[in-house]
Amino acid sequence: RKKVRCPGERPACSFCQRLGQPCDYNPAQEPTSTQDADNANLRQRMETLEMKLDQVLQSLSLSTTSQVRRLYQNQLESQTSIQAQTGQNITTIPSSEDRQLCDAGQLYLTCCHHQPLCLFREEGFLDTLQDRDHELRLAIQMLSYRFPPGQLTQERQPAAAALFQSCRKFVVDRIAQGKVKLSTLQTLCLLSMTEFSDGDVMQAGLDLDMAQYFVNSLPMGSSLGDPDEYSLCVQSILLLQSLQGSIPDLAKAVSVGSLFHNANRLLELINRQTEKIQLLRDPSLDAVPGGDPGILSYMAQAAEVWHMARAYAAMRVGPDSPPPWSHQSDYSLIMQRQLELDCRFPLKYRFATNHFGELAPETLHQRRDYWVPWLFIQFLHAGIPTLINHPFLLSLRLKNFRHMMPQTFMCQSFDLISKHTAWTICYLDLLEKQKFQVTDPTIAHCVVIVATIHLQHSFVEDETLRKKAQHGYDKCMRFLDRVGPTWPFIFSMTQNLRKLRDSITTAPTMGPQDTQSQRPWSIDAQLLWDILIFEKAGRSNASTDRSLFDDVITPDSKHPQDVVECALVGSAGVSGHKTAWRQFAAYAPQDNDPYTPLFKIDTPGTVSGVDERIFEGLGNMDAMDQGDYLLQAEDFGRAVKQFLFKKYCPSFCQIDLIATSASKKSVLSIFFIDRIISQAETMRINDITVFNYDANYRYGTYSMSHGRLAKGQKSIVVRIRTEDGVEGWAETAPLGSDYLPSSFTGELAAIKELGPQLLGMDPRSPAAINEVMDRAMMGAMAAKAVIDMACWDLLGKSQGLPTATLFGGVLTEKPPAFSVIGIRDVESAISQANDELTKGAVAMQLKAGDDPLADARRVRAIRHAIPEHVRIWADANGGWTLDEALTFARAVGQDITVGLEQPCRTLSHCAEVGRRTGLPIILDESIVTVADLFEAHAAGIAGVNIKPSRVGGLTKARTIRDAAAALDMVIACDDTWGSALTTAQNVLLATTTPSRVLRAVDLFAEWTEPLIADVPRMEADGRITPSQVPGNGHGAIRLDLLGEPLFQIMV
Repeated sequence: RKKVRCPGERPACSFCQRLGQPCDYNPAQEPTSTQDADNANLRQRMETLEMKLDQVLQSLSLSTTSQVRRLYQNQLESQTSIQAQTGQNITTIPSSEDRQLCDAGQLYLTCCHHQPLCLFREEGFLDTLQDRDHELRLAIQMLSYRFPPGQLTQERQPAAAALFQSCRKFVVDRIAQGKVKLSTLQTLCLLSMTEFSDGDVMQAGLDLDMAQYFVNSLPMGSSLGDPDEYSLCVQSILLLQSLQGSIPDLAKAVSVGSLFHNANRLLELINRQTEKIQLLRDPSLDAVPGGDPGILSYMAQAAEVWHMARAYAAMRVGPDSPPPWSHQSDYSLIMQRQLELDCRFPLKYRFATNHFGELAPETLHQRRDYWVPWLFIQFLHAGIPTLINHPFLLSLRLKNFRHMMPQTFMCQSFDLISKHTAWTICYLDLLEKQKFQVTDPTIAHCVVIVATIHLQHSFVEDETLRKKAQHGYDKCMRFLDRVGPTWPFIFSMTQNLRKLRDSITTAPTMGPQDTQSQRPWSIDAQLLWDILIFEKAGRSNASTDRSLFDDVITPDSKHPQDVVECALVGSAGVSGHKTAWRQFAAYAPQDNDPYTPLFKIDTPGTVSGVDERIFEGLGNMDAMDQGDYLLQAEDFGRAVKQFLFKKYCPSFCQIDLIATSASKKSVLSIFFIDRIISQAETMRINDITVFNYDANYRYGTYSMSHGRLAKGQKSIVVRIRTEDGVEGWAETAPLGSDYLPSSFTGELAAIKELGPQLLGMDPRSPAAINEVMDRAMMGAMAAKAVIDMACWDLLGKSQGLPTATLFGGVLTEKPPAFSVIGIRDVESAISQANDELTKGAVAMQLKAGDDPLADARRVRAIRHAIPEHVRIWADANGGWTLDEALTFARAVGQDITVGLEQPCRTLSHCAEVGRRTGLPIILDESIVTVADLFEAHAAGIAGVNIKPSRVGGLTKARTIRDAAAALDMVIACDDTWGSALTTAQNVLLATTTPSRVLRAVDLFAEWTEPLIADVPRMEADGRITPSQVPGNGHGAIRLDLLGEPLFQIMV
């Protein structure tokens, strides 16, 4: 062969390989051209890529092919299980790696998102998951092996561990190469959460501190990639720092005050971070100054107070530490922070307004992203006072106290642990009843704390307290056993708790006079203390994690602390401490049931204790606006007043009730003789709050004339609240600005302008409210309508009567309902009509208004397909010209019975259609005022479709309805759009309409979703039975479906 000079390619050139000769590398050879430089760069990149691929393949490799198949099958079973639990449609046989990743992402959203971390925007997460960085995808897949709870079997552990190690290696490589991205921080959060829950406390802390360091290193105002997700990531890092961040060695010389001062600064930082993004608010809307930032913000604030409580539990108390009741003590500082958080905590997130125990389990699982943070807050709200009032920790702080313990403090601490442990047991009962699974280690630790108190009280002399404590301990253990298999941390806590129970023994008696019941008990006090320290509780034998240290660790010999005497097994609360006088008891001797709270807690929203007869006057507790879990003084006064009205009106009495509110004190005097002398109290509007949600069409796309299509509309929900806390709710939903001169943004703007002029007015006078609104603004009918209808709802609730009674009474006991069939092809329209017929429909509105011949064919086909007793009419929504309407009338023929609704845009053309064809015409969009109605009647119009949102509310709708009934015109009760509240408002108008003129009522609840309240539904006979609850006829509002308010107008 021809001799060829070696080009010096590395590692070996093709020329030398063919010739069988070694390559001759020229030293420091520089590229001779731009192409050579590009080739060298490309070769280097390819070599790096090949090296990384080899590392990935090696880390992901499993021992045998059968093991891979077995793990793959387990993952499919896990995904099938979560599908059955949440009702979500997840494909069980993925066709590709992308499908598996999508399923893992779905599992993450269901079981991890908001639980407790919120790292991603839920909208579009699954669509973007495939494009996210590899380490983040691995972390998501790793977590999917643990869910649903209990799925991490021994066979699945090797695959989960391989994913974990590979994910960690990618993160470390990014950091080493200086290529930290947002996905790196998100992955560090997931790794830290997983490591801590596996018991690797030190490694979890390192990863978390690393993520915190990167965040702190960024310039102020900057972000990594997506600003919204970066803000969520920062909040998640701060949340993890509160929940599982390391607690400093408080045996060192450290000031308690400085510790909690730093905690307050961290809490302020959390608040500033959460203000950057409104987590539960529509991103397109401007944030309301001073508005509610969302449930995740309050979860972060509760977690920060929990962090302070964790430090309190781990602190070694010195001889000069102040007693707990001192204002300088750590106890007082944490209680102050807890109370401050309690004051700011919104009513909408409290237990009393969230009917967790009354909802269907499927409904709860579909909104785990809301209910898990809500439960997290409830458990922490009970767990923080339980922990800081734990008898063992109080005993530590009183170890060097040389005076008598104040009896008030002893009783107060016992009352706090009694009430809050009872709340925790209540939550466990609800979780068990609803089969709702939570696996958060923080929640589990709250349960462990309660279990240790029940364990202490399981050996008291008082039989009632002892039995309740034993029962409560068993409930705690059942819960921990259920959630333990998901995370090793929880499993270890459960095992440590059992070891603590086994360590309890009878101490040696001091004399023959001691009876069995009086014998002291001993317990492993050090183990008890370690269980109360979160980062130790989940370790084997509740030990400190030293896994990253060398074997040579010098033990602490300078700070020994004997804690045996601080364990108070067998005493009620802290009453067994040496500083407590034995003649004092933790509760009054007459209190035979000291462990029962003032109010029953097993059924949300109910009240008992005290004298249940007094609370008969409160009516629906859920509708009351409470600033706390307990009732306010005004509510007790109102309850007593109504109770005396009902029970003891013939007698004469005077009751003075001192009512304290945030701004004033008033003395309520109630006089009774044979009749009521005093006039009704004046009510004033205190605030107007506006919410919104998407009222979606249940059957896909809603179609009207001229191509007006919609999958749903934004619905406006208004709450009007008085100074006394009475609320009125209403709903309106404009059908788009191409339907009426009304739009979503326009009506919101109108409410903002009208609202301030209504503050201080009496909402029980809708006519006066309408007068003020009409003087202030022309038009804005939907905005005026929703305010008017909320006033009617409030009026009914304030009187304890259905609004229908205040409207004049029920004239149609079971009004017929009509269904709406949109513009679609003939076959689909007939199919939908048959479906509605199966549900019981007795009347149908057929949308028309496009091609008159096609409309006529569809109407005729439907008329022939359904029975004659079903009334039908075609609604063109003003879509035809006069010529097209006449064409439709001729094409539809005279051999079928059909009516026409608003065939043309103007009243005169509609009347002309009726005059020429003889078809009965009813009007919709053309009737806005009573004057329009009279003009229509004079022109020969047969009926009217009354929509409160079109005419300005129920007050004006009632006037038009009464005039139409007096003129013997046919009446249909309808509205532009909406869902549950709109249905209740329509039914209210229909039931108070004479049956002789009522055509039918539109039930939006049958074809839109979600339903934000319970309302009557169409029955098998096509009719509806109205609700008898006070107000407009709807149940309690589902605040979780509404989200954050758009704005609030208040005094």
